[in-house]
Amino acid sequence: MLKKLLTIGIVLLILFRFGWLVYQNRSKYTPDYWKRYQTLKTVFDGSQYMMKNWKYWIPDETVYAYAAGAYAKGANPILVESTQPPLGKYLLSLSVFLFDNENVMVALFFVLFLVGIGWMTYLLSKNIIVSGFSVLLLLFDSLFTNQLRYTPLLDIFEITFIIWGVACIAVGLHKSIRWLFILGFLFIGLSMMVKVWITGAVFLGLVTLYSIIVKRAYIKYIVVGYGLIFAVLLVVYTRTMQSGYSPLEIVKVQKWLFWYHESKINGLFTIWPLIFFNKWYVWWGNAPIISDANWSITWPIITGIFLLETVRRIIKKAISYHNTVWDLFFYSLLTYSFFLSAGQANARYLLPLLAFGYPFSSSLLYQGFMKMYKKIL
Repeated sequence: MLKKLLTIGIVLLILFRFGWLVYQNRSKYTPDYWKRYQTLKTVFDGSQYMMKNWKYWIPDETVYAYAAGAYAKGANPILVESTQPPLGKYLLSLSVFLFDNENVMVALFFVLFLVGIGWMTYLLSKNIIVSGFSVLLLLFDSLFTNQLRYTPLLDIFEITFIIWGVACIAVGLHKSIRWLFILGFLFIGLSMMVKVWITGAVFLGLVTLYSIIVKRAYIKYIVVGYGLIFAVLLVVYTRTMQSGYSPLEIVKVQKWLFWYHESKINGLFTIWPLIFFNKWYVWWGNAPIISDANWSITWPIITGIFLLETVRRIIKKAISYHNTVWDLFFYSLLTYSFFLSAGQANARYLLPLLAFGYPFSSSLLYQGFMKMYKKIL
């Protein structure tokens, strides 16, 4: 009875918290996109994206808002906001088409993201209360909730595809569900078409290698997954190919995107002072170190729990949990941590790490608590 009441209570708190976030930003969901489109176009045309001596400096959300309408009108993704792949902006275009508003799709994906976090936590802990607690905790992390405040941004699409992809592959391997396994590869591939592909490629490389090691017979399904990814890539760039670009040139565009974002890398291991001490090493301005307003005490806690678990497993020389789900989530965190250590110290790059960190750390704490509880009894 107590468990049922706790579950209902946590679910109500989650609904209230999410509802409150949406209510606070309710003006962003007004169905009036095409009334604002010409203003967005004028601002974009006079911005740093189009003019050397620009009139307006505009943030990412304004650029993506304009791109949603431009793509809906048939614009070539190479010519309108080409610093990121086009899928996320096509999702915003779909939102405009369905709701006359570019932000509704962001909110819908945020719900899918929360469901994914709850599912991941349940796969690890097998406890619905721990799952709800993990989701509720994340809903008070401004790095995530800002996806609803400063909208539309593309991060929520990327991390939703990544966590669902890794989870589907883990369950597909664990329970030998082939279609779910292939679907997981497709999801991770989709994440690579939302933002610069290197982040999704880190997870794609990991799940590919892990799948081959633990279930070599699934190589043929990996090939199918890669084939689907390439097919969707061509669909996403259909408008570009209609403008005369070949599939090979589209692949070359991905190389340019990587070079563009690689140019912002500013030092090894600079992400860790940001996580643990809120010291952000920046590449602009006169102050080399600033603080991030999104920083939360949960960042060092959940990351510290994961790092302590990593040290524990190294000392015990235990490379596997003997559980596909635990293995894949742990190695996702470990691999992405190495990737972050070599990259840019930017809080938005922490989103995948924290998205895996909340379920993993909360489940690990629950597991430790239950072991202690059983010993006491």
